Amino acid sequence: GIQAIAGIIGGHETSVSKSTKSIAVEAAFFNPDKIANQARKYGLATDASHRFERGVDPELQQRALARFLCLLKEIAQYDSIGCYEGSSAKLKPRAISLSVERFNNFSGLLLSPKKIKLSLETLGFTSMPTKTAHLKFQVPSHRFDMELEEDLYEEILRCYGYDNIPINPPKSGPVARATDYSASEKFKGGLVFGGFQELMHMPFVSTETFNALNSNDWSPAELSNPINENEPLMRGSLFGSLFSAINLNVKKGYSAMKFFELGNVFHKVKNDFAQESHISGLIYFHESQKTWSDKSLQYDFYSLKAEVLRLLETLRVKSIKLAPNASSTTFTINAMDIFAGKKKIGMLGEINPTATQKLIKNPAFGFEIYPEKISTKPSTLKLKPVSKFPSSSRDLNILITQSYSYAEIVAVLLNSKIQFLHSLGLVNTFEGKGIPNGSISMTLRFMFQSPVKSLKESEINTSMDKAFHLLNKAFKAKIRS
Repeated sequence: GIQAIAGIIGGHETSVSKSTKSIAVEAAFFNPDKIANQARKYGLATDASHRFERGVDPELQQRALARFLCLLKEIAQYDSIGCYEGSSAKLKPRAISLSVERFNNFSGLLLSPKKIKLSLETLGFTSMPTKTAHLKFQVPSHRFDMELEEDLYEEILRCYGYDNIPINPPKSGPVARATDYSASEKFKGGLVFGGFQELMHMPFVSTETFNALNSNDWSPAELSNPINENEPLMRGSLFGSLFSAINLNVKKGYSAMKFFELGNVFHKVKNDFAQESHISGLIYFHESQKTWSDKSLQYDFYSLKAEVLRLLETLRVKSIKLAPNASSTTFTINAMDIFAGKKKIGMLGEINPTATQKLIKNPAFGFEIYPEKISTKPSTLKLKPVSKFPSSSRDLNILITQSYSYAEIVAVLLNSKIQFLHSLGLVNTFEGKGIPNGSISMTLRFMFQSPVKSLKESEINTSMDKAFHLLNKAFKAKIRS
């Protein structure tokens, strides 16, 4: 019958009982990796398997048996002894090379080869002849922890004494400040400065999450060996993990959150997969925020739009335009594509409630930026002295067709170089009673200032007349009475 599973457990037929008269004593060495594999395979965790899978001295068996017989002779009598020895393969002694120069550079010491040899030979290592400038040592059979040259470093330093190693602070010169930052790093810095918190998540998602956020109609990148069977795909959007983070923080009692994540998204391309770098942000207020005057402050689409555009302008992204997007599954209300010239660099809008998979109940607002499509070429920064002369503002209330956007109005006015115009802003808009159908009332605020003189009323009026003439010509705008 089966005597034992070698190195793990003995068999029933060879077990010891009160009637046992003959005993076989085994002193052995087994390959640690094979013992560990077999123990896991059969689900057996025994004292023997624990000992052998950690390694025993392969040269200790004869001494161990001799010691056993000495102890047995002191406590019992026996008739005869038979000794048998067998080996499937003889283990070769392990050897490790050591570079004296590399050790001294590593430790900061100046030990001689003779000193290093003495330290290691004291610990049972045997110096071996070598044809190179390096030292070579045979590892004692019981030292299973010795594999690398760095392991020898540790033994030498223990003998030398860690407290005896001199402390030499590193020498450093002037460090050149990096001036070339990627668009990702610049945008991250701007978001953190704006009160956002960065999150990082694993890139694995469920099929349901991938499909709910698949605005680009991508084919999913499937994992061959998923860690979690419920998440067999690589993410195609960063919003899934952001939704989960919002939901978790709401349950913990947080009411105002501004999160963002920088990471890669993936999709299948023929027999391979492609990845893109995205920065996605989510703004969520579970409750209305109170101001100092005790009035509720509602965060809306226009708050998000102002925040994202201000950040892009700060990063000196040129020719920013917004265009409606009707195909997005992530954003629904006020979904807008962000363009830098003719290149699409992102999206923003109010989050589609169905895309959150019921994780978020109240309205949430988000954006998605593609940093790889933003130019990082350095641009010349021009500085102008601040005018010491007073500024003057004028408001213009106009009626204009709803199909025109405020961005188009700004482009016409700023590109026409109206004299003394310093800045332009939108005060408010109005639709409803007294406003013709298909039209909207806009109040524009013009700020005029000269760097060399105080402006006269006539000069400001001339500039305002030119501004209205441009609006009337481009958009058929009328002054609202």
